[in-house]
Amino acid sequence: MAPPTGRSSHVVLAAVAALLRQTTETFAEQPQLHELEQQQQRHEQHQHTQLLQHHNLTQRNLQQQQSHLPRLLQQFPGVSAGLQQGQHGEAPGAVKAQDQAAAAAAKAAGDQAKAQAKVQAMDPGDFRNVPSDAWPAATVEESQRAWPAGQQPQPMAAWPVRNGELEMCWQTTVLQDIQNGWPGQCVGLALVQPPTQVQCQNSCLNDPRCSVWQFNPRQIQGGCWQGKGLKCDTRNGFQTVSFSGGQRIQHGGIRVIKELKGIEVRNLRNLGVMSGEDQNSNIERCRHSCYSDILCQYWQYGSKGCSVEDPTYAFVQYPLTLSPEGASKMSEYASTVVAGEFIQHYCPPRSQQQHPAAVSKGKPDPLGENAGWRVVPYIILGALVILVLSCLAFCVLDFQKETAALEPKVRMKDAASSPGLRVDGHADLYDWRSNFKGEPMLPQAPLPAQLASLPQRIFSPQQQQLPTQQLPLPTQAALPTQPFGGSPHSAAPPQA
Repeated sequence: MAPPTGRSSHVVLAAVAALLRQTTETFAEQPQLHELEQQQQRHEQHQHTQLLQHHNLTQRNLQQQQSHLPRLLQQFPGVSAGLQQGQHGEAPGAVKAQDQAAAAAAKAAGDQAKAQAKVQAMDPGDFRNVPSDAWPAATVEESQRAWPAGQQPQPMAAWPVRNGELEMCWQTTVLQDIQNGWPGQCVGLALVQPPTQVQCQNSCLNDPRCSVWQFNPRQIQGGCWQGKGLKCDTRNGFQTVSFSGGQRIQHGGIRVIKELKGIEVRNLRNLGVMSGEDQNSNIERCRHSCYSDILCQYWQYGSKGCSVEDPTYAFVQYPLTLSPEGASKMSEYASTVVAGEFIQHYCPPRSQQQHPAAVSKGKPDPLGENAGWRVVPYIILGALVILVLSCLAFCVLDFQKETAALEPKVRMKDAASSPGLRVDGHADLYDWRSNFKGEPMLPQAPLPAQLASLPQRIFSPQQQQLPTQQLPLPTQAALPTQPFGGSPHSAAPPQA
């Protein structure tokens, strides 16, 4: 074999280079092809997953429809007969009957969904939300399912609330009145500000938290007492007080949700046995105690007397269940409960306001029973004013006396220039009052003017000028003539 020449070598090298280039491009395209294959596989897998989910959903819908079909067939006997005839080939319209059954099933399912939505949308405070006989149940879930709204009404569910505060209700009812024989000797009340009986009554009517008001007219700074009112029959053993007025008030209306006989609701506040005429009157007073307290939902009367809900004393379980913390139907006290209710307070639509708002409820007096000491500073201030006025009156009287004593007198003049001197130099004093005999006294300024000028007279006495009057001088003929005589105190006679 002949060795390759220079031209053939060049051709061989070009072929080798082309082969290497093709091999390199092939290896570069393989990753891209692999990535495209992976993307296609992922897309196919996603489509397969969606188809599988759709298939499972369809199967679940079919199972639900099959579970509802027996109940629907019972509700629509005509459709059931048509289906049976269609299955046995006795009716030519079997397909039509199946369509009717499917339509009826769809309609029933829609109605059931609407009913469930309506129940879920029901407010727990709605009047239609009344529990079944299964309430209270053993568990929370069972107790809640016993209510059409799906839950037990919470406290104040039907009462209007604005900005977290209970609103005043236009409707109020007087349950008990001192004027009608109610003892009204309640304890547990607080002294509030209204100073009169009418204002005390209106203040309680305008406050939904006020159950009882009483007024003691013999108390200093008013005697308005308001609050829940406990032991109103016996005053808990304390000395009775003579009140001029007092009432137990019910705010809004009462809806009795369920009677509670033969069951014990725990964590209620026991008020003891009432002092009524008989058991019926005691039950009525116990009912009034709960009706007048807007926070009370439960009340019972049994062998222990009256028991009411009081959140300030203890909390009743919510929702109520048959448990050691909630209620019991097997306890010894439950068998003695002869009356009781689960109630709801509400404010009915406004028709006519019975008690217009007169005054707002005053805040409790911070001094409490020592409110009478508030007048002590005013007594001290009055005593100081009287003392100052007495001092001013004394100063005025003293000034008047001094003014009366400082009457104008005749001043002695120089012996050489005074015509009233005798020759021996002795002053000849005359009675100047004789010139004013029969003349009226000078008028004095009124007392207010004297009081107004008193500070100026006291602090600047050097500027005071006594009132003067020009007095007539005695004539020469009126002067007595006496011979000159020696006197140890006389001046020497003038020299000629």
